[in-house]
Amino acid sequence: SNLAGRLPKLAKGIRNLLNALKRALASLLARLKAQGQLVSDTQALGQLVEQVTMTLLFSLDYQRILDREGQVRVVVYQIMMLVAPHLLAPVKVATENMALRYLEEPA
Repeated sequence: SNLAGRLPKLAKGIRNLLNALKRALASLLARLKAQGQLVSDTQALGQLVEQVTMTLLFSLDYQRILDREGQVRVVVYQIMMLVAPHLLAPVKVATENMALRYLEEPA
């Protein structure tokens, strides 16, 4: 945000990238909903897209601010747990179990 504030062309490029990311996320969630695996209204899904986007953008920095090593596996866990409450029960349980595996230390 610091650089984008000083460089308007960079800001525009970042906004375009974020909008493309949000469209891709919305498309993935819409497919899950069409397949009957996800149950949420349009407004909730819109907010989910925003939360996933922010998690993707800021989670590693957040981990570092907390004096932890920034780990992608933690980001994957966080995103899966954001989506899980919107899934039907059997898919939700499977997603939560899979997400927990990402927190396990690699061998």
